[in-house]
Amino acid sequence: MFWAQLFLILFVGLVQGPGAYAQEVSNSQAGNKPSGALVGSIEYADVKESESNPQLQSLEDLRRWVASVDKIAVDGGKGVPEELTPADLSYLSVAYLYCVAQRGTCPFVLDTILDSDLETSLSNGVAGCSTMKRFWKEWLRSALDERAKFLLSVSNGLKLAAFNSQERPRYVQCSNTVAELMAQHNNLGSRFGGGGTSRSSLSSFKQFLEELHTSKVDIYQEIGVSHGQGN
Repeated sequence: MFWAQLFLILFVGLVQGPGAYAQEVSNSQAGNKPSGALVGSIEYADVKESESNPQLQSLEDLRRWVASVDKIAVDGGKGVPEELTPADLSYLSVAYLYCVAQRGTCPFVLDTILDSDLETSLSNGVAGCSTMKRFWKEWLRSALDERAKFLLSVSNGLKLAAFNSQERPRYVQCSNTVAELMAQHNNLGSRFGGGGTSRSSLSSFKQFLEELHTSKVDIYQEIGVSHGQGN
């Protein structure tokens, strides 16, 4: 029941079609922006001490998490990546939206989350996707689908609407996706390992996180959402 409701909420905005989405984005560009929407590069108030900077701490946690997912992928795909805290999931959801606003659909973020759940499932022999479920709960709680409509140009808004309609269901219905991937034993050899296809997504995600680390951008202010909701 929960996942049926989740799926419905995530896609209710898409049933009107890309044209309606483009109109909403056009309205936002005409001046109907939500309060708190900001543009430009906004840096951390304190960029040196992760102990006093929850964003920086979550960013470092995510970098270690992706490194653990990558190591398991190289070793064959069986293992349990590091655990993400609620604050980390909050940061991850906002980072994904920030990536979408800056680059496009950013499927490598969702693929990395999916790989982490697939690795855990292969390790314990039971299909599941707890990290992806937690990610979508945070995404919904922060109303980031609505926020996305005010951050994108019309053309990028249409691309995202198409991605959400055609590709995102496999990430939302992640339990089924993980089960299907586990059943495809022959394909797992090409997905994991030193030359596996998962390395491309992981490399892109690592690069993205490194850019966030270098630029020290305050993604919460950039996106225009309250900071530290996962704490």
